[in-house]
Amino acid sequence: MQQANQQTKRTIHQATYSLLKRLSEQMEPVSKLAANSDGPDQPHPMDTVIELLRQTVGGIEQIRTRLENLESRLDEPAATTAPKNG
Repeated sequence: MQQANQQTKRTIHQATYSLLKRLSEQMEPVSKLAANSDGPDQPHPMDTVIELLRQTVGGIEQIRTRLENLESRLDEPAATTAPKNG
């Protein structure tokens, strides 16, 4: 039973990979996006895709950093003794 629970829990890396894989499957080819570009006053679709990917990577990096900070705080002695004394 415990093994089944451990198998269902995904790491942040697995969740990120799954999300990016689904995103890439749903995206149209960039050449098709570029062909549908309306005019010169509109941003180029490739620039939009690149910016979205930058934001995604930045968000993933922020989540990773915050999880690492949380993990280090949970390793502090005060974090482990407080629930016992509470």
